[in-house]
Amino acid sequence: MMHLSKFLLLISALFLVGCKKNRDFQWTSELAIVEGKDLTKWLSKVPLSGKWDLQADSSNNLVFSNQEQVFPFLGKVVNEEGTFNERNEKGVGAEVFMKKSIFFQKQQKGDAFAHAIILYEPKEFYLKSFVSTTGNVIFSGVDAINESYTASLNETHVFENNDDYKTGIYWVSNNYNTYLFGHYQRGKLIFQIAFPCLKEEAKKGLAILKQTSTSLNLNIPEWDRASVDDLQINQQPVGFWKDPFVGLYIENFLPKLKVKIKKLPFKSQLISLTKAKGVDFYYAYSNELGNYDLSFTSKSTSLNQVDFESSKRKNPFLTLKRGGRKLFYEETSTPDKTVIDAEVFFRNSKTLIIKAGFPSRDTIAKIQVFDILRSLQISVY
Repeated sequence: MMHLSKFLLLISALFLVGCKKNRDFQWTSELAIVEGKDLTKWLSKVPLSGKWDLQADSSNNLVFSNQEQVFPFLGKVVNEEGTFNERNEKGVGAEVFMKKSIFFQKQQKGDAFAHAIILYEPKEFYLKSFVSTTGNVIFSGVDAINESYTASLNETHVFENNDDYKTGIYWVSNNYNTYLFGHYQRGKLIFQIAFPCLKEEAKKGLAILKQTSTSLNLNIPEWDRASVDDLQINQQPVGFWKDPFVGLYIENFLPKLKVKIKKLPFKSQLISLTKAKGVDFYYAYSNELGNYDLSFTSKSTSLNQVDFESSKRKNPFLTLKRGGRKLFYEETSTPDKTVIDAEVFFRNSKTLIIKAGFPSRDTIAKIQVFDILRSLQISVY
């Protein structure tokens, strides 16, 4: 059985502090349960014994832990696009204002944790059904790259996602251990708890979750009224993250371009129609407002990325969320239709031309198109 361990490095914390541009943060109503704005004190109310705070050894020492290997699912949430900046920073674009983990080492069948994240903005985050991480070089040396630690999550029938909060209870299998895992998000607050629990001891585990709901003043209705029967695995889970991207320009089984349209009504059109339009990929759909279309075409260029972007510097542009490339665009509108013509440096001496059209009176479609453009993922390999 793998247990938590630590490695203490005597480095003054002063050397670890960099200059960051401060970002404003507001403590909203859902955070009022964190008394004194102290996550450590709040998490300590979890009804488990053997508390071990990694940072309590010394505020001036850097502590390394193998927590990601013992609990590869700890804090592993993703946004709609499948990413998450786990670092708590103060700069523009940061997602985490504050986070804290407390571990419990004297459980009968292994270690446990309670974890909380406070976000800058109340965006919805998701769990993945499978997560993995590599070894820790501090503990395993050069062999760490060959080590793999995984966790499989199974959703139970305790799940809710409404306008106020999102929660679920899961069975987790990793490192030959089985955990009962509670996850909760309300606004800017994300809370997680996991502890060893055999399925035949579900009643005892559920009691811990119910007590946690009360002790931390979470008062989660689904946890409070759940029965042992509700902890059976849901064979048709509904809460896990679903990839919103479609892969294009496949080479060696891997897409060189990923486009965020899977949750939109766009349908891939017949090859004959695509060829007739002189494009590589063509998507379209219609509704009562009119016709919508989206196409992608690669074009050869003699310019590298720097020169290409320099040649377009007078054009309006967007910056891609991933990779930071500049996507240049032009918008033309008539009372009936709006067309967006865009171009970005692609790869292998090629640029990517994107054309999108939609009814001018559909203001939501314009927002969706610009989100598609900003979210384009271009492989660097």
